[in-house]
Amino acid sequence: MLRKIIFCLILLAAFPVFAQERVTVQTDEAITAWREDLARLESAMQEIHPNLYWRFPQTVFQQAFAELDAQIPTLTDEQIKTGIIRLGALVDGHSFVDPFQPAIGFHLFPLQLYLFADGLYVIDADAAYAHLIGGRVATIGELSAEDALDRLRPVVNSENEMSVRFGLPLFAIIPEVLRAQEITPSYIIELPDGERLSIAPEAQTLRDYLRWHPVPHWLISLRPRPEPLPMRHTDENFWYTYLAIEDALYLQFNHVSGRTQSGQNLTQFVQAVTAEYEARSPQQVVVDVRHNLGGDNSTYGPLLDWLSTVPTRIHVIIGRYTFSAAVNFLVELELRDADVRYVGEPTGSGPRVYATARTITLPNSRIAVAISARDDTIAAPGDERRWIEPDVLVVPTAADFFAGVDAALAAIFAETI
Repeated sequence: MLRKIIFCLILLAAFPVFAQERVTVQTDEAITAWREDLARLESAMQEIHPNLYWRFPQTVFQQAFAELDAQIPTLTDEQIKTGIIRLGALVDGHSFVDPFQPAIGFHLFPLQLYLFADGLYVIDADAAYAHLIGGRVATIGELSAEDALDRLRPVVNSENEMSVRFGLPLFAIIPEVLRAQEITPSYIIELPDGERLSIAPEAQTLRDYLRWHPVPHWLISLRPRPEPLPMRHTDENFWYTYLAIEDALYLQFNHVSGRTQSGQNLTQFVQAVTAEYEARSPQQVVVDVRHNLGGDNSTYGPLLDWLSTVPTRIHVIIGRYTFSAAVNFLVELELRDADVRYVGEPTGSGPRVYATARTITLPNSRIAVAISARDDTIAAPGDERRWIEPDVLVVPTAADFFAGVDAALAAIFAETI
């Protein structure tokens, strides 16, 4: 309880970022319009969400709305829009304000960052900045990368610390959000050879960003790479292979869906996996859901049914991207008493799931806000875990990532497990 109270205080402290003396920059008409939008957002959250104060008490919401309302006259539109994003982030991981929608129109720098155990790194970039890939972000503006990320935390819609960790790198490349949180949109990148480069990249629209980084969910997750094996097909909803040296059947479940991109349905996939299992009688079964951000709860039944009958211990690789319906899948596997051992990081959400978002549009700014409208929890009553905890903790490092090493899979095959 003490940790929750402390976090609430930190969160509230993040809202009056602009509390120092400032001149009025909004017209009377604009002030009225923005305040009408805030009132509509507050009432919509109360009307739509089935349990709005599940994470933070009502007083946190009331104070956050009141502080932004009071600051509106002295804030720019950019700062107010970021404030609305912060309000949406109070709710849960499925409630959010898209910063790239037309009514907001924020931009991105042509980089993709990832928060490893050993720091914030550039893992992808467009051609003009490809030389930065593999570099560590030392500073953002005048702040260390760590301090800058702490200042960005309130903007990230999340369920727990792990989903904060997967959301932070995205907001760290949005210049409007950086400025609104009083962070100069520039970086010092330390390259692997020790050279430090100071950059202020040219921002791109989302459309331009997706020209070189073409799948929208890769804004936060990981695109395919040749090595290691588990990174080869992160763009496929589900796939499997037999690993002869380890005598293991490896399944990767990347999206809760009834069909792969190539057209195979999940029932056909499970039939193929079953035939492989019966033919090989592997010593181990590995199910990798660390890239699974969720999907349709109604589709995973065939895979769940088969895993529930497997007599072999099932090693499940989990991580920060294991979210929403993917966590429901794991909870159902637990409820069927499957012999499961988790390896990796804690999951990005817990067994309590508020989702099936309903979108409302604020009357004046026309900003669209998604608000969870349904309790999609499958867990047993009283299961209040904030995440699923790994039995064996393996946190990704930049050194392993750039060397093509999968430490989680290696841990499963080590003699110590």
